[in-house]
Amino acid sequence: MKPSSYQDVILHSLNSYEKISAKIMAAGELYIKVYTNKSVECVITEFEHKFIVKELMQTIREPTLIKNDSENGIEFLITFF
Repeated sequence: MKPSSYQDVILHSLNSYEKISAKIMAAGELYIKVYTNKSVECVITEFEHKFIVKELMQTIREPTLIKNDSENGIEFLITFF
């Protein structure tokens, strides 16, 4: 399989979760927050099985990277090949 891209992650997330927030960071990583009733473990497992990335790291950013975002969600910082 070929490595995944940020477009792959965003498209899957838009189709699979109620809502998402995403930002491409200066170094090329994708910060994405998915809003879902699924457990953290379920989402992590889904991402690990679906995508081929250099690093998939769950994160909690304080302050949030998305302006005026106070909703609970699962946040990831993803580094691509």
